[in-house]
Amino acid sequence: MTDVHWPPGWGPEHCDSFVNHERLVAAAPPDAVFGHLTAPGEWPRWQRGTTGVQAEGELAVGSAFLVVTALHTLDGIVGELERPERFGWIAVSDGLSFYQSWLLLAEPGDRTRVHFQEASRGPSASLRATRRLDETGEWLASLDMVSYRDYHDR
Repeated sequence: MTDVHWPPGWGPEHCDSFVNHERLVAAAPPDAVFGHLTAPGEWPRWQRGTTGVQAEGELAVGSAFLVVTALHTLDGIVGELERPERFGWIAVSDGLSFYQSWLLLAEPGDRTRVHFQEASRGPSASLRATRRLDETGEWLASLDMVSYRDYHDR
């Protein structure tokens, strides 16, 4: 696997559930894809299950925000932000905490290889592991579509 920058105490060996995806975004460069990842107000547009996000200003390392889903309200903090390649954040709520790592690699022809990994802990992580794999896989497909549409409609 590619070089993921896990914070201390996180990663596949420190979790109850681990999700790993890779997808080629066929027609959008990393900067276009990165723009969607780092605009949390847009997440409900392409992340099924995310119903709202409260964030102030542009994200930076250490920025805090709130993510609302049908099952959890998550306190999020940006752990890594290197435009246009890396975005990582930690989420904490009752019964669930996770760290998501997004790595975007430029490919020939204005394409982007997206590597997504999520290490989760807590009772909800163990109970929802299979569903989470499917849900996060759908996110990458939706991110591909929204990135393509927005990049080509500008």
